[in-house]
Amino acid sequence: MPNPAPPQSSCSFCSRGEAQASFIVRGGRGAICSSCLEAAYAVLEDEREDLFEDGPPPIRGALAQVWVPDVEAALPLYQRLAGSDEIRRIRSDELDLARVGPFLLLTGSTEATAPYRDRVATLLVDDMDETRAALLDAGASLVEGPGDGLAGIHMIARHPDGAVFEYLQETS
Repeated sequence: MPNPAPPQSSCSFCSRGEAQASFIVRGGRGAICSSCLEAAYAVLEDEREDLFEDGPPPIRGALAQVWVPDVEAALPLYQRLAGSDEIRRIRSDELDLARVGPFLLLTGSTEATAPYRDRVATLLVDDMDETRAALLDAGASLVEGPGDGLAGIHMIARHPDGAVFEYLQETS
């Protein structure tokens, strides 16, 4: 069996060696020195500022919708995966929801959950009006809302590509 190649000791971009750099980060097929990493970060920050010159994007987070047969039974796994014991629970007559980190666990009867199963994810927004305007400008259609929901103001939109998302502006 051949010996594995020694780790790269110079930057793949500028060829600085370990002696000329504060540190070198090694990856599977190359390496980057501290100077090149700083330069790359500066370029990305400039690009980010250009992208959001009119303010930050309307979406501040996403919740993966996970349909489970029993929310209580599923909670320990998702708490461990999220690294959090914090649970935000919402129950109605027909649905049982629990938010754990980036997961939204849902359960309910087939009839009660049918209208929700087409959603790709729940997207968290700070400003529902701004989000609505952005969606309509892009050619999306509103399926429902905006209006009051169990966890705040919510809206369902079908994007021009056919994907359906729930948008949520949470209330405390």
